[in-house]
Amino acid sequence: MNVTLHNSTGLIVVHAELDASQLTINLDGELDAANWRALDLLEELDLGAVLLINIDLHDLSFADGTAVQALRAYADARSSEGRMVSITGASSTTRRVFAVIGGAEYLAPPACADLTLPRTSPQWDDELRSCP
Repeated sequence: MNVTLHNSTGLIVVHAELDASQLTINLDGELDAANWRALDLLEELDLGAVLLINIDLHDLSFADGTAVQALRAYADARSSEGRMVSITGASSTTRRVFAVIGGAEYLAPPACADLTLPRTSPQWDDELRSCP
């Protein structure tokens, strides 16, 4: 099932693709204090037996601290239901906002990162900065 949800400001498009065991959410545009409530529409989806949720940020051009807090809250709520949540495709700018807010651990490593480095090593931060 494909669902495209639009908020009233038009700055963000939330596209959700739901199958029996996985939900993929693609955010396209800008997510900020003015429109983060667009994510509330995701609460209307019947997740049934969904075990894995992937929130894809590849097409997200901007996210502020309010957006990051909303994404963290959604991930926490789904995790507390026993679902696995992965946030992928964050730009380096969005990664910095997550880090400043205190949520870098919510993000999947970028594809360009050397996954052999421990996330606690100083080289890990350098590795992330070198990613586009």
